[in-house]
Amino acid sequence: MSKRTPALSTQLKAVQAEIEKLKEKLTREEANSKSYREQRDEMKNEVEQIHSLLDVIGTTPRKTDHENSWERVDIKAMTRLTAYLAGKKQA
Repeated sequence: MSKRTPALSTQLKAVQAEIEKLKEKLTREEANSKSYREQRDEMKNEVEQIHSLLDVIGTTPRKTDHENSWERVDIKAMTRLTAYLAGKKQA
């Protein structure tokens, strides 16, 4: 006894339902992605503001001072702040 395949109209409805589910999932994922991007940009802006403040108060530079530019690395904001506070404590 062979199993009958569903009618084309039934198959079409099933495929359309699956497409709708995928569209909804894509919409949710796009919204999540946008939210994460906005949060990331906000955090980057805050870190940049901290670095700007540290530049003004005159602590260690943002990057290490190597002769070759490809050897220079960023110094984290917390490291710069710690260096500043440690220097203040000694003075």
